Amino acid sequence: QRLPVLRDLGLECERFGGRSFLIRSVPSGVGQEQLAGHLPELAEIASEDSADWEDHLLIGLACRSALRRGRVLGIDEQRTL
Repeated sequence: QRLPVLRDLGLECERFGGRSFLIRSVPSGVGQEQLAGHLPELAEIASEDSADWEDHLLIGLACRSALRRGRVLGIDEQRTL
């Protein structure tokens, strides 16, 4: 099962019926908003029939949650960093 691996990465998911999953939480942090918008892509990566799926998912998480150049951070975001 991949759900324990996803949980270890901060993606809390559970089966919702058929091939559907309910996503309860995503990793916290500054890039959380960007990451939430890419959940369908990340789900596709997580369902890959590949031995490297976990590496691909880690790369996807890192790229999609990265701070964009020039983005102004609020005080709370600065403290989180």
